[in-house]
Amino acid sequence: MSALQPVRGTRDIMPEETRRQRRVTDIACELAARYGYLEMSTPIFEFTEVFRRPLGETSDVVSKEMYTFSDRGGEELTLRPEATAAVCRAFLSEGADVEESILFSGAVVGKNCRIRRAIIDKWIQIPDGTEIGYDREADAERFRVTDSGITVVPPGYGFES
Repeated sequence: MSALQPVRGTRDIMPEETRRQRRVTDIACELAARYGYLEMSTPIFEFTEVFRRPLGETSDVVSKEMYTFSDRGGEELTLRPEATAAVCRAFLSEGADVEESILFSGAVVGKNCRIRRAIIDKWIQIPDGTEIGYDREADAERFRVTDSGITVVPPGYGFES
């Protein structure tokens, strides 16, 4: 182990390359939004069963590609080897109903929210039970609503507790 080198198989991404990557990501998000694709984020680690159950104990992912460890409480956790199982877990556990919407990376949707025809910007935290896109007049009082009826929750918007 060298304290001055990245781990084998990884590399540092310096500021100029990060800027270029961000530009490509922003363009891809804008294009995806035009076609109704959704974006979401899940934790980088999950309970091991999230991957073991749907993928099977003998799959290559489970047997060769998972980094599993126990937390202080003895729970078995795994660094996310792929996103599908984690996304399914998120929708099942949160009970959120999100249709025809775009949620940018970092947006957090509380439990039992109903969101339709909305664009939720980065880092917005939507409290449990919030409805967006079901009452255009109510949405217009809190957010920007486009002529085509899409509700836009802008950067920095703070929901009242």
